[in-house]
Amino acid sequence: MARCLCNKPCVLRCSWTPRNPGRRFLTCPRIGGTECNLFDWFDPPMCARSTEIIPRLLMSRNVLEESMNELRAANRRLKIWLVLLGYEILGLFSLVSGCNMGTECNFFDWFDPPMCARSTEIIPGLLMSRNVLEESMNELRAANRRLKIWLDRYY
Repeated sequence: MARCLCNKPCVLRCSWTPRNPGRRFLTCPRIGGTECNLFDWFDPPMCARSTEIIPRLLMSRNVLEESMNELRAANRRLKIWLVLLGYEILGLFSLVSGCNMGTECNFFDWFDPPMCARSTEIIPGLLMSRNVLEESMNELRAANRRLKIWLDRYY
């Protein structure tokens, strides 16, 4: 294991700056207050396409997370209203997820150049977490609509 100038084992960290999204680097474990200042890139530089895609994916995922938190808070408020109005709401919020798989045609051709190795490790996870957040948002929106219908009906 690599050691820093303080003779401590280096720590592997990850940069999320727009120029180096997901690029890992080695540094001294004592951040701040040390004169070591060791910094060494662990991964090679990201390709230009990755530095375009990864920050946008992160931003859209963060926006979805924020919207989902707001929707959860709104749903909590609506549930409280329903409870205060004395209606039984158990079982009302079971959310069903389904899968809509489309058909594929046989034509396929790459438009963009290949991505660097590190981005092919990062992007699938970002896409998956973003898709999960979108699915959760849709489920929360549906629950929100049901809660509003119950409130409109009985309040």
